[in-house]
Amino acid sequence: MIEALPLETLAAHANSYASANGVQIERKRSDDSSNTYSYFECAPISLLPNAFPKEAYVKAQSVAVYFNELVDRVSRDAHFLEQTLGGGVAKMDPFTAQILNLYKQVYVNGPKDSPANQADRLGVHRSDYMLHADSEGEPYQLKQVELNTIAASFAALSSKIFSMHRYLTSRFRNQIHLFLDTNQKIVSSSNDPPT
Repeated sequence: MIEALPLETLAAHANSYASANGVQIERKRSDDSSNTYSYFECAPISLLPNAFPKEAYVKAQSVAVYFNELVDRVSRDAHFLEQTLGGGVAKMDPFTAQILNLYKQVYVNGPKDSPANQADRLGVHRSDYMLHADSEGEPYQLKQVELNTIAASFAALSSKIFSMHRYLTSRFRNQIHLFLDTNQKIVSSSNDPPT
């Protein structure tokens, strides 16, 4: 659907834009002599923008309140957390074990009048969704892929990726217009325009 534009060219321009505009993540690597060094690479991105049905976006927004309340209630239920995470999960995953230990030190075994137990809590949640259709031509359904309470760091990259998409779509307008038009038509499952 991208006419006369090799995917490698588009990817090279996206990678160059990402490098010049801070859309990168740090990686660590060890060499043969056990020296560890850092390098940076392009963050996971989409090369081009994809249309998303407005009705699915509105639905995701409407359920966010309930998922956020669920996460808050679970985070305050020490018995449930110990039952679900304290057994096999914590034994197999050192990170989860550390988080659960910290939780118990602060909220379970710590003084009830400690500042941590008296303070308000702020949850920063990221909910990931994908569209699914059972077969071609069927309307898309919203499917939640993940509800994340820790990894929200890429949210800061969204405006930079938007700018990269704007750059690429203006730079290669003639070569990618068919892709963009087709993409918008495919996801338009109602009279509402895609977002």
